[in-house]
Amino acid sequence: MSPAEIQALIRNAVADGIGYPWWIPALAIVGAALGAYLASYLAKKGESRAARENFEILRTQLQTTTRDTEEIKKILSGEIWRDQRHWTAREQYYSNLLTQLHLFRIALDNLSEYYLEPGSEHTPDHKQSERFRTLLASGYEARCEVQRLLGPAALFLSRTAVQALNEFEVQHWDLQNFGSSCTADYVHSAQELATKAYEQVLQEARKHLGIAEAHG
Repeated sequence: MSPAEIQALIRNAVADGIGYPWWIPALAIVGAALGAYLASYLAKKGESRAARENFEILRTQLQTTTRDTEEIKKILSGEIWRDQRHWTAREQYYSNLLTQLHLFRIALDNLSEYYLEPGSEHTPDHKQSERFRTLLASGYEARCEVQRLLGPAALFLSRTAVQALNEFEVQHWDLQNFGSSCTADYVHSAQELATKAYEQVLQEARKHLGIAEAHG
């Protein structure tokens, strides 16, 4: 019963006086109050039920998100681990290659000291000292190691570094077989080739590994 209807009953009761059945408006007021309370109770109960349902939905979503997050963390951890292993393998390969190129350059630098005096380039190798022959062998071993590393280089090195090594190998082979008239000529030209290859590979190693150049 609406408030307007209750007011109408009260006005009729007042107009009729003592003979009016007062229990009717009283019952109407009590019924209206109970109806309002029941409506409020049902509304609150509906809100509480909706809140519980929303909470269950949120909890389910949170559990799903947590599982997804853990899976992502596992995947990222695996990828980071693999990336770290790849970086380490590349770093070792570059280091080994640069070491052998450096050893080759050192052997050539030391051999060049035997040709400082004019006319010394005409001295046959078999008439040089034991140290001279040791340096020749050392240089040969270092160059053979560079040649060995060239095989799987594409798996670890940048394309530019591999290209620099291929150029070094081709030019060195030509120098060794056709481009030099004597050992002195070979040593001088091989020094230039080895230095060029070393600098190119070193530059690519810094770029590929993300290592900044040290400034003293």
